[in-house]
Amino acid sequence: MKKLEIYWDVGSPYSYLAIKQLEKQWDDIGEYVVLKPILIGAVFKASGNSMPASVQAKAIYMLQDLQRWRDYLEIPLRLPTDGTPFPINTLLPMRCAVAAQKEGKGWEFCLALFHAYWGEGEDVSQPEILTKVVTQVGLKVEPFFELATSQANKDDVRANVEEAVGRQVFGAPAMFVGDEHFWGNDRLDFAIRAMKA
Repeated sequence: MKKLEIYWDVGSPYSYLAIKQLEKQWDDIGEYVVLKPILIGAVFKASGNSMPASVQAKAIYMLQDLQRWRDYLEIPLRLPTDGTPFPINTLLPMRCAVAAQKEGKGWEFCLALFHAYWGEGEDVSQPEILTKVVTQVGLKVEPFFELATSQANKDDVRANVEEAVGRQVFGAPAMFVGDEHFWGNDRLDFAIRAMKA
């Protein structure tokens, strides 16, 4: 089976949808999946794109679309209309995501972070909320945050962003099997098919 690389940001609801779909298949393909935490705002800026919610008509449509996906996948999904803060500054959460990978907890942290934000509607940009997530996945808080905020870790986040931009990523989730690019949670099945080809 080929490797599946996924560029994601917790601020992207469609990344959440992709991860929730992937969760159901994780036992079968998880060992071939490489998570690539990025800063979606930086990718938007570099690619000349903008978040869908910045256009009023797209924002209205996105809320309807997310409700459809929530019902279809039967998953918890708290929307901004339910009180979930949106958008948020994902700089610290995504630095934590990269640090969690270094601690061997990348997937567990990804799931817990997404659940806290999109499942529970908690503001994961806040250190006290992130602390709960870190504790939940079994990491020691103080040394973990030291790692997450270290210059080396910040550089690794920046490197992920630069790599994504170099591969013509313009949004999240962006998935790659080799050089083949798949964008959006609704393309996950195509990506998995390419993995298995």
